[in-house]
Amino acid sequence: MRDSIEVMSYHNTADAHRHHHTQIVLPLSGHLVLDVESQQQAVQFGQACFISTDQPHTHLAREKNRCLILNALPIWDSNIASEFNFIDLTPQAQAYLPFLSSLIHDSSNPLKTHQALNLLGHLLPIPQEKILKADARLAKAKHQLDHNFTESWRLAELAAE
Repeated sequence: MRDSIEVMSYHNTADAHRHHHTQIVLPLSGHLVLDVESQQQAVQFGQACFISTDQPHTHLAREKNRCLILNALPIWDSNIASEFNFIDLTPQAQAYLPFLSSLIHDSSNPLKTHQALNLLGHLLPIPQEKILKADARLAKAKHQLDHNFTESWRLAELAAE
């Protein structure tokens, strides 16, 4: 399996291929053309390409580029295809990219990386079923705390609820 966060440059063109995991391509500089299941679009900073599990895709890069690649995000249920292959990022998501890029060199704290990637669920249109499950878990934990506020709780117990 590839690293969950990578920065790479695409060159020339590639044969169509598939991954057994989800992938998000976020250009940091330059631009390139991505093709996902025969849907093509030029992408540059401020845009993203969502590639669902086993979707055929390729690229064409005729100029220098640098892209942040997010592989197998834990918040993206890999059994659910993304509704959109190409999106424009909000200013908040754009501002978050340099921080995510910096995590490549910080392998000492995997929890920090995991939490940083989970925040993307609030910044990007990650397929919703997984987010709804997370919301349901939070609602259950809140219900437990609201109705049993005099009891002490361990985080692991709330997470198991």
